[in-house]
Amino acid sequence: MMNKEKGLENVIGYWQIEWMEMWGKDYMDMEVQAYISIGKDGGGEFQFGLVEGNLHGEYYPCLDRKGRFEFTWEGGDDLDSAFGFGWVEYKSKGRIDGELRFHGSDGSKFLAINDGYRKGMKVFTELDIESRLTKIIGGKTLSVDTRTLRSYLRYLKKNINLPHRVTGVESSFVYSDCKMNTPSGNEIFDIVAFEENVKDYSNIFVKVRRLSVEGGIFLLQLCEFESIDKDSIESKILEDYSYWIENYL
Repeated sequence: MMNKEKGLENVIGYWQIEWMEMWGKDYMDMEVQAYISIGKDGGGEFQFGLVEGNLHGEYYPCLDRKGRFEFTWEGGDDLDSAFGFGWVEYKSKGRIDGELRFHGSDGSKFLAINDGYRKGMKVFTELDIESRLTKIIGGKTLSVDTRTLRSYLRYLKKNINLPHRVTGVESSFVYSDCKMNTPSGNEIFDIVAFEENVKDYSNIFVKVRRLSVEGGIFLLQLCEFESIDKDSIESKILEDYSYWIENYL
C-alpha cells in the first residue's frame, strides 16, 4: 500500500495550471496565471479565469493505481457563488493532473506543473547527453565503475520520486532469476526502492512491484525499464541512464 504521508507530500505546493479540458489559456489566465495550491493540512485554493475557490481534502492511497488527493471546494464564479469537488494525482516529478467539478454542472480535467519541473526540463534542452552525464558523475571519465555508479545513484534518488511507474524495455528485458516468469514490455511496474549496494555490480538495481494478477516484488536492473509517461523528467533521466550503461560499461 502506498504510504499516505508520502503520497500527500508529492502533491503539496503551488502548481501552475498549464492545460484545462474545457477552457483555453486566454480564459484560464485572464486575471492571474491559473493555479492550484495544496497545503500540508489538506487545505488550499485555486483560480482560473473568473473562478476561484478554497478547498480542503485528504489523500487516499491505492495499491493498483496512483493514490488521489480528493477535495471539496467553495468559492465564486464571477459574481455567483459556486462549490463542488475534485481530485489531484501525482503524475511525475513536478507535474500533477486532476479534475475540478462544479456541483450539478460542468467539470474539467487539468494538468499543472511547478517551477521544479521547468528547471528540470531546461537541463535537457541546453546540454548534450555526454555533458549531462559528466555533470551527474562529477569526474573526468564516463566509465561505469563503483565510484560512478554511486554518483549516479545519488542523482537518481534525488530526482526520481518513488514509487515511479515504468514498463520493461522490450528489446533488453531479461528476468535473470525467474526466466519462466519473464514479463513483456507491456506489463506495468512500480519502482519502489533503489538497491544501495553497487560495489559488486556493473549496474544499478531497483526493487520493482509488478502491477499484475501475479504481482510480486523483484530486484532487477534499472536499465531494463523505461517510464510510462514519456513527457516526464523521469523518462528523460532513465533514457540517459540506459544510454550511459549501453555505451560506457
